[in-house]
Amino acid sequence: MTVKKEMSPDTVIKLRFDPSDTADVVYQRFNAKVQEVKNVLEDTSFGALAGAFLGPFLWGLYSGRVSRAAVWASFIVGVGLTTGNMVMGFFGTPLIASPINCGALAMVISLVIVPVVSLFTKAVPFEVDSPHAEGAIDREYVQELERELARVKEDALHPGAEGREGSASGGEDVQDGEQEGEQTPLGAL
Repeated sequence: MTVKKEMSPDTVIKLRFDPSDTADVVYQRFNAKVQEVKNVLEDTSFGALAGAFLGPFLWGLYSGRVSRAAVWASFIVGVGLTTGNMVMGFFGTPLIASPINCGALAMVISLVIVPVVSLFTKAVPFEVDSPHAEGAIDREYVQELERELARVKEDALHPGAEGREGSASGGEDVQDGEQEGEQTPLGAL
């Protein structure tokens, strides 16, 4: 007897069992087949993504000479190899039996394709700032202080423009006991 379970329009799980099999045995066989299909799809997707992105990512980090054509070649080979292997497995025997091994091969090929294709094609110019101890929040804080300082200087040059938008006081009310210059942390500047 054959049991078919439709998982999606393209996936059919076939399960054979004897009339003497218990429900527990059928359930275990069915779950094993479902897990097998899931593993193939997960392994194939991992291999396709890793094979497509590993070469451009690593060479892009450490080389300033990566071309757009090299990235596309890596994407095409990585995804093409793993999905082609998966499709061949659906219709017969795949080129590489394990989807994980196919993904590993796609990653190695990607690491080779990117520099080779980049040698023969025009590189994309980009600048990379070298890492430094100052983080993004520190830079944003410094930029905010510089903008505030520019507003204070602008107000000092044009003292009659306190009520205008964008001034250091910003049209805010002065609290009791405060003077106009004490509202900003850069008031002393």
